[in-house]
Amino acid sequence: MAIPRFFKTPKNQRFDYIPQHYDAKKEDLERRLKTARDAKSGDPDAVKARISSGFRRKQKGYAATKRAAGIRRNLSLIAIIVALILISYILLTVYLPRIVDMVE
Repeated sequence: MAIPRFFKTPKNQRFDYIPQHYDAKKEDLERRLKTARDAKSGDPDAVKARISSGFRRKQKGYAATKRAAGIRRNLSLIAIIVALILISYILLTVYLPRIVDMVE
């Protein structure tokens, strides 16, 4: 029968080695050239891979577009709030004395 433990045992440490001579741009270029060569040969799997990579590239651009749209949306919301505050202030300063006089 096992004894229950109150403290967790430490997990194994991970070793992440990233070589200094790694060139991500070069590797990406080689991968794209390989997929282009495969697509020219007419391989159906290569065509599927090319289409899916196109979708992934568009997703990356979509994040920037979404962020810019969010900023525009927030700025327009702030402008609308400021405009409503100004209109309400003007209406209250002009019409509040008339309303008070009518009530009295």
